[in-house]
Amino acid sequence: MINNIKRRINSGGALVILVILVVAMSIFAILAVQSSLNEKKLSTKTDESIRNYYRMDAEAERVYAKIDEIIKTSEDLTGDLAKLKELKDVKPDDGGVLVEVGDIKYEGDRPFLISYSVVKDERSLNVEVGVSGKETTINRWSTKTKSEDLQYELEITD
Repeated sequence: MINNIKRRINSGGALVILVILVVAMSIFAILAVQSSLNEKKLSTKTDESIRNYYRMDAEAERVYAKIDEIIKTSEDLTGDLAKLKELKDVKPDDGGVLVEVGDIKYEGDRPFLISYSVVKDERSLNVEVGVSGKETTINRWSTKTKSEDLQYELEITD
């Protein structure tokens, strides 16, 4: 009878340890799945952000090429540069990228600084093009990101 009682106590202790072990392993499995889901969300968001940046970069390069061509070949710089202001249209085929031509500063009848922005959602790519004679140079190429709650802006210059 005493051996029978000892056997029940020993088997009960092993069962408790087994239950604790199964619960602990289940918790670690749930945490691992949650962590992998978070990593997937982060990688998807990063991928989207990189794609948007390169869409904006390609559009900024196109606008720069137009400006460079106008400066090198145009006889009516003021009129042709004024046509750049028409680039404000949203281009849905480029993923909704918006081009905003800003200030065109003149020294006499020659432009010396042209600034424009390419905007996609909360991110913008800001460019300043310097003009010297018939040559153009990029003075500034920077990105600016606004947060969703609009409490801060982060600007990164390239």
